[in-house]
Amino acid sequence: SGFVIIAESHISIHTFPDKGHAFIDIFSCKQFDIHKAIAYLTTKFDAGHADKRLSGRGKEYPREVEAAREIVARSRVAISH
Repeated sequence: SGFVIIAESHISIHTFPDKGHAFIDIFSCKQFDIHKAIAYLTTKFDAGHADKRLSGRGKEYPREVEAAREIVARSRVAISH
């Protein structure tokens, strides 16, 4: 397994060689070409098959930092009560 932090993003890879599996998570705060990433990783891992699951995480938060902080603070208060 490996984990690389890239600014506010990360890539994690968990391999299971005995089963012929690798699980890769790319978390990015910026847009990137998903199909290009899948093609690259499929080639590098010599994978015969690749599944993808795309999650749009954090889309509900505004880009303005102070407004996002307020949303997070309200969520934490709601959870703690």
